Amino acid sequence: MVRPAATDIRSRSAFDPEPGECFPGPGVRGKTKGEKHEKQITHPVLAVVAFTSASIASPSEPDQSDHFTKQQLKSLAATASTPEDHRKLAVYYEQEVERQTAEAQKAEQELRAEQANPARRSTKQPSGRIDYFQYEVAHHRKAAEKAQSLAALHEEKAGMVRVPPFLQSLSRAS
Repeated sequence: MVRPAATDIRSRSAFDPEPGECFPGPGVRGKTKGEKHEKQITHPVLAVVAFTSASIASPSEPDQSDHFTKQQLKSLAATASTPEDHRKLAVYYEQEVERQTAEAQKAEQELRAEQANPARRSTKQPSGRIDYFQYEVAHHRKAAEKAQSLAALHEEKAGMVRVPPFLQSLSRAS
């Protein structure tokens, strides 16, 4: 009986490594996970740094002046002293009123849909989703009221003329 030699391709499966492939020789250090992915990570990091640098270097657009980060909003609210500062805050809070009112209306629609379809209710917590949507409606209404009062305060400090909401809807329709 003739045994095939170790180098004979028929004696190994496709998954068997070549001799010396399994482990590096003595004194040879393999790459760590960090080293393997080093090149893959640096390119996205460079892209992020370049994008951030470009956005910081370029001046913001004039119509973006009423969009603030939380930190910018806190800072402006704490240091607002000119009518222009208060006007910016008033405009921001008016936009916040619109956002919160829209979210409350959306939650109301979802609540009505949930109440209209009892088949979707869980048997373990039949009112769980309904309670959630009721909370969302109340939360967004309360946030809209708070934003409305802050907008009124800053409009007063800015010397802006307050237009009642029913007149605003008439002026938009024209």
